[in-house]
Amino acid sequence: MRFTMRSWRIFVCGLLLATGLAGPHAARAEVLFQDDFESGALDRWFLWQPERIAIVEAPGFPGSRVLRIRYEVPDGPPAHQDDNESVQVSMHTHDLHSFFVRGRFYVATPPRLPAGYMGRKLFYIFGYPHYAADFNDGNQSWAVIVGVPNMAVGVDVWSTDGTDNFDTVWELAPIVFDRWYAIEVGVRLNTPGLADGELRLWLDGALIFERTGIRFRDNLKPLGRVMVGDQINRAGNEVGYSEERYWDDIAIANSGPIGPGDTLAPAAPTNLSVQ
Repeated sequence: MRFTMRSWRIFVCGLLLATGLAGPHAARAEVLFQDDFESGALDRWFLWQPERIAIVEAPGFPGSRVLRIRYEVPDGPPAHQDDNESVQVSMHTHDLHSFFVRGRFYVATPPRLPAGYMGRKLFYIFGYPHYAADFNDGNQSWAVIVGVPNMAVGVDVWSTDGTDNFDTVWELAPIVFDRWYAIEVGVRLNTPGLADGELRLWLDGALIFERTGIRFRDNLKPLGRVMVGDQINRAGNEVGYSEERYWDDIAIANSGPIGPGDTLAPAAPTNLSVQ
């Protein structure tokens, strides 16, 4: 059977509803921020290390442009070394205590495979205030991290005041190089002082993680900043590593899930070389 764009979208939505994967958060998403990068501009984002970030041509479905972020860790010490590159958007004016963040990502085959552990953050989501300096000073209230360390999706919750009751969960679902994935995280922050928060994670529209009873915070600080594409993290070796990661269809909503969009597998971006 040949699917059109419309029939494929109907099929995916029907599958989610039939299998209960939409979960208790299911509602028509009100999208508050969205970027498919078709404009060719990045003026809605704050760029960390802008020389490593670009919009590139990627003819395919549904659009022809995607965001590319390039990472580099050189040979030599120290054995534990990060490279932090990201695009970031501030959301604190929306006063969100329940939210969903969705994007499509693609990890290109690197020129040389990692020699050992390689961490990758996909989404780094901060409570307000939302700057790294504040976070390191202990003023940050909470953070949610979605990553793919060693090419497997995982999630973590962290707070500076030690109120979180969440243990890191990695290796929820394996991924491979040179394939597009739709990743979405849904968060309902807890009532201050109570462990009634919720966190869900979807990959290609399928629910891969769900937990209730989470204590994210002990205050009323809402969603602050969403960082997309932050970091590779080498640990335990001194072998250099280069990687290009591609993003499309970023969306942030106050209800959801937003869903994977029109397709689960857009065409691969062109020019997948690391320079």
